[in-house]
Amino acid sequence: MFYMLKTFLVFLLIILAKKTGPTAACSCSTSCVCIGEGLGSVPKHLPTGIDTLDLRSNRIANISQSDLSRYRGLTVLILSNNTIGHIQSVAFSKFTSLTHLNLGRNELQNIQEGTFSNLPELKMLALFNNMITYIRTGAFLHLPKLIELDLSYNKITGIQQDAFQNMLQLKNL
Repeated sequence: MFYMLKTFLVFLLIILAKKTGPTAACSCSTSCVCIGEGLGSVPKHLPTGIDTLDLRSNRIANISQSDLSRYRGLTVLILSNNTIGHIQSVAFSKFTSLTHLNLGRNELQNIQEGTFSNLPELKMLALFNNMITYIRTGAFLHLPKLIELDLSYNKITGIQQDAFQNMLQLKNL
């Protein structure tokens, strides 16, 4: 009987010691790294004060404002190598401190007007290796500090005349 109780207690301790819940897949401090964890959406219960969120190589298909609203202090957001095909036009509107946004290797086909507006500190926007076919006027409004915009490996067939208007700091396109 004692052996069975001892075995049960060891088993129980192993279960209790194992990390569970939404942060189990992520390594967090001031940054949260959740690479390749099979996540289908942005985790909701990560620390709200994080400055970096790395969600690359998951299964995230859509981004809405509510998905990211808890993490307004982000300076770096990495969403590359997911299956993102749609981004709500206001999804990033509260990220006034964001400097780096990586959406490379997804399934984006178009960029709605205002998707990247109100990102006054954004310096690097990576949209490489998507399925973007057309760049409209207003796709990149209000990005006064943007230095690098990576649109490589897309299927761009047209760019409206004022698509890159007022991007005075842009150095690399």
